[in-house]
Amino acid sequence: MQRHLLPSLAEWEKDETNEQKAMNLAVNLSQMADYFWHSFRHDVAKVLGTSDEKAFRKILRASKPQFALINDVADAHKHFKLSRADRNLTSAGQTVVAPMGWGEAKFGEGRWGSPPEVVVTYDDGTKHHFSTAVRAVVQMWLSWLA
Repeated sequence: MQRHLLPSLAEWEKDETNEQKAMNLAVNLSQMADYFWHSFRHDVAKVLGTSDEKAFRKILRASKPQFALINDVADAHKHFKLSRADRNLTSAGQTVVAPMGWGEAKFGEGRWGSPPEVVVTYDDGTKHHFSTAVRAVVQMWLSWLA
């Protein structure tokens, strides 16, 4: 957390429309699942009853939609195309810097006036604020590590 995630979060927060910083942060947030599982694998409750990091990641994806978004962004960035059955997006091109118009995302999320930001478009056409997912997943990891 201290060596990778928090420094990349601080860098991204200085320039939230920088795609390189956003992708680095997504990878670090996603990889925390492996670090967490390996650190707490002997505490069955902490790793949600899973026996390996793949199962842990699968449960996180199913139960934490914001983690699923971050995980998909990181995987698409790494592999360019995704074919997993439980994916929400298929390609790296579905994460872009763009403004969001009225009615394109959940009310109350994102910035007032819809300035350009990192936007994730799911295969179903819905648009999501990367920043909202980042904050939720950072908070999840911080609370689980407290």
